Amino acid sequence: METTSAPMAVSVKAPGAFGTHDSLRHGLASAKSDILPKHPLYYSEKNYSNMRDAMFLQVSRNTQGLHVPLRLQMERRLVSQVQRIPPLESSFIALDTLMGTHETIGVEDVFINHTPVMVDGRAIMEERLNLRL
Repeated sequence: METTSAPMAVSVKAPGAFGTHDSLRHGLASAKSDILPKHPLYYSEKNYSNMRDAMFLQVSRNTQGLHVPLRLQMERRLVSQVQRIPPLESSFIALDTLMGTHETIGVEDVFINHTPVMVDGRAIMEERLNLRL
């Protein structure tokens, strides 16, 4: 009888702002959690949204035809390319609306890093458009 086990979890955690472990973002630090494999449901939950999207596209292909998943993937790709000018952070609200996640509050909505960064937006746009002289 062959058993499959979850892959070993080796985590390299970056220190917090003061050079210490950030327990709020990374959980409590212990040697046991770094050595033992993660819970089997961890991998199921980690891939849940990808598997749900793949199943939705497969079902829509089987029921409505090949054009539906192709159109949905094309729309998602197009709206994921739309961004704001460089100094402003893009929220990808159109992509969230297409994916149906605009009404849910997840961990990424709460613990996202909103530190303002000072950049020269004009220089970045000139570089993207190859306008440097």
